[in-house]
Formats: sequence, structure tokens, C-alpha cells
Amino acid sequence: MGKRILFIFPQGLIYNRDSVRYWDDGNPAKDAKYAYNSGDMFVTEASLKLMDFDHCESVLIDVKTTDEAIARYNAEFDYCIFRGSNCIHEKMVWGNVGTFIEKIKLPIIGFSIGAQAPRYEKVNLSDETKRIMACMADRAASVGVRGAFTAEVLNDHGIKNVDVIGCPSFMRHNDPDLRIDIGPLDQVRNVGFSLTRSLSRLYAENVARGLMMQREAILDLAKKYNLTIVSQSEVEEKIYYHKLLDRLDEAYKTLTDSGWFQGKDDPMIKLYQKRMFFGSSALDYEVLMRNLDVMIGTRLHGNAMAVANGKPAIYMTLDSRLRELVDLLCLPRHDITSEKPFRIEDYWHQELFDRFNTRYREMYGKMKLFLDLNGVANRMHDLNWVEQRKTA
Repeated sequence: MGKRILFIFPQGLIYNRDSVRYWDDGNPAKDAKYAYNSGDMFVTEASLKLMDFDHCESVLIDVKTTDEAIARYNAEFDYCIFRGSNCIHEKMVWGNVGTFIEKIKLPIIGFSIGAQAPRYEKVNLSDETKRIMACMADRAASVGVRGAFTAEVLNDHGIKNVDVIGCPSFMRHNDPDLRIDIGPLDQVRNVGFSLTRSLSRLYAENVARGLMMQREAILDLAKKYNLTIVSQSEVEEKIYYHKLLDRLDEAYKTLTDSGWFQGKDDPMIKLYQKRMFFGSSALDYEVLMRNLDVMIGTRLHGNAMAVANGKPAIYMTLDSRLRELVDLLCLPRHDITSEKPFRIEDYWHQELFDRFNTRYREMYGKMKLFLDLNGVANRMHDLNWVEQRKTA
């Protein structure tokens, strides 16, 4: 199998073969200038850790790619990896991607791409999106998608050769034996909350309810546990984490005007001052997860980072994206549509995580099979060989 890959839409700078950090390398002022999405960085890194390659080159496609570059790609590379992202929705803007994909003659492997909608419903796609997805399907044995909802959306638009593979973020350590075993709840001390404050109708069925649910959970958990608020993209949270004194008034005003901060004595302010976390690399987040007992919250990949390190995660699901993947992996979730307040006690049962332990192994095998069938050289373990080794 070929081992020279083009990686389309990486998030961040790839270093040490399969590690990823922000381009700004933790520069506080630059970190707090842009709403980079750490989740995309996690997916990039996890994807690379599962693959076997001799050379990897990033392609951003944010400017017109020259014909000379296209000719070199076609001559020197074996296939393109299209990183998992929420690109299947009615508002997607592709820029130069369609032209690039049509000129490239290599296989294009859609690796855990997903549909985005507030709820399970019909998703209308632009002609450009349908054209790009059809081209991707024609260039590979199958398109790897995040879950059953995405598969259904593509099927509705005539794309049939689809495999549901979940997300590589859960498999970043390439461990087919990964499992989650919880201890007594009264021994839990360090809790992380993965926050999504910048919600929109595309990413939440009920924006106001989603924000209220998160705020209430954070304040309640902070009374009982050593809580860390984990930010992945929001600018104001970065300002508080980096303690950028010249921008604190700006961040405070934005958070107050939006209703997230509710008065000068709001306990949320002190949590932002003392208990905020933001990382500039996937490794930063992984180190944090190793020191937590449980991860709770709304971030798909922030919680996945905990699970990948054998830590329990409880999702608060806001939209179809979260629901389809969490349900696929049988992880416990508290839904935005629930009228009940979130209580960690309701989800702290080993049998809930045993469902994940069983399903994870199945999805690991499906991910491995998908890569093999598409000719993608990889480092994933053959489960038949793993079982033979265990019984030998």
C-alpha cells in the first residue's frame, strides 16, 4: 500500500510525524485573536497516529493551487486524506475545494466526515456539496462517515458507498483493548467540563437552553468538585486563561452582554479567573485529561480525548452531530431536550460504560477494515491476530 499522503484541511502544524499544535505555538496574544477549533486539531493528530506513511504533506486549499502543484501531487502522492469535519450541511461554503478535487487524480479518502444539523431531520445540500461528495465517493471504495445520520443524509442525495466508522479521536492511542472502568463516585475529585459557549442554530436545537444547561451544570459541579472549565475555541475564554490584562475588560463586557456573566458577584467570574484551561496542542489537552477523574460537557472531541485516555466522559448533547456519535459508541448522555437538571449520579453506573467497552472494540474493527479496503496503509491492529495472541 502507498505511503505518501496529502492531508486536506489539517488543523494546526504537524510536527514529530504525528503531533499537532497551533501555528502560533502558544503565543498568548495570537491565541486569543482567533477562535481556532481545538477539536479539529485532535482529529488531525488522531488520524495521523492511526496511519502508516513515509511522507505527509498538508494542503489548505485556501488559495488557488497552481497547475504545477497539482501535477506534482498527482505524480508524487498515493492518495488524499480528507479530514473529518462537519462539512455536510446546507450552509457549507467550499471555496476552491471543488476545483482542487476535480483536478487531483488521486483517491480521496473521506475520513470520518459528518453532517451537521440541530436535530435528526432532512438536510438540504447545495449542488456544490453534492458534486464534491459524489467525486469523493467515486474516487474511493467508500466514504468514511461519523455515524448513521450522516450515512442517511448522503444516501438521500444518491451517495450509497458509505461506511460508518465513528471518529479517530477516540482511537488516538491505537488501543483495541481500550475500556472505561469507573470507581466509587465518592472518590471523584477532579472534574473537567468541556464548554461550548458560542452556539448557533446550526449547532444547537435550542441555543438558550443549551447555554443555560451548561451554566447550571458548571456552577453546580464547582460546588462539589475541583472543577476545570475546558475551552477549545472561544476567544473570551482564551483571554481569561492567558490573563491578558489589556483585554479583560473587553472579554468581561462580551460575556456580560450575552448574559453568560450575571452581575459582578456571579461565581462564574471567579471560575473564569481561577479554573479556566486552554491548550495550544493536542498534547496539552491530553496531559490535562490524565489528571481528571471524569470529563463532562458538550465538546465532542474534548470528551473524546478523555475517553481515549481511559477516563469516563458524560456528554451533554446539543445537536445531531453529538447524538449520532455518542449513540454509536453507546456513551452516556444528558440531552438538551431533557427537563431534568444534570446530575452526575444519574450516569455513574458501570453498566453504562460497559456498553461502550463492547461497542468501542466493534468500531475499532470497522475503522481498521475501512482503511484496509481503501488501500490506506495503517498501524491499526488486526483483531483476529489480537485474539489469537490472547489465547496463545
